[in-house]
Amino acid sequence: GVVFLLIISAAKKRRISLAALKKNLPKLVVSGICIGINWICLFEAYRYTTVATATLCYYFAPVFVIIVSPFLLKQKLHVKNILCILFSLVGMFFVSGVGKTGIGFVSESKGIILGLTAAAFYAGVMLCNIKLQDIASLDRTVIQLLCAAITVLPYELLTDDISAITFDTHSVICLLCIGV
Repeated sequence: GVVFLLIISAAKKRRISLAALKKNLPKLVVSGICIGINWICLFEAYRYTTVATATLCYYFAPVFVIIVSPFLLKQKLHVKNILCILFSLVGMFFVSGVGKTGIGFVSESKGIILGLTAAAFYAGVMLCNIKLQDIASLDRTVIQLLCAAITVLPYELLTDDISAITFDTHSVICLLCIGV
């Protein structure tokens, strides 16, 4: 993704603003790390629960933003916000089927916790992005994706059998599609 965006920048003869990067670098690095951890938790959640349940948990990120916004963004939490949070919780409870079947399996619980953790880190990305100032979206995305890739790399090296990875034509095409 980073390479593709840099190619696009070069093709447009557009330079990344070093001044904007320097001004926003700590927030960009934190948000990029949050993206990487978010990806790790989300894809691990898929291993332990259904894609539907993990995704439902992941979509809880805006609720987390609403919950912490009074503390981090100095925004008031209105009755409407609290009702929305409660309805989200009730909706998540019913849609997940937990009320009917319970969370009988450790695996399912682990998947739900990982999905909610992914949502919390994605909320962190949203909160960091709110604080960014005077930086082009392309510049922001390049640094965030680079930091996310650096975050995910050690996890991949420690958890996957790197020697089993092959770079055949199909794999390279899939990788290019994801990167673009």
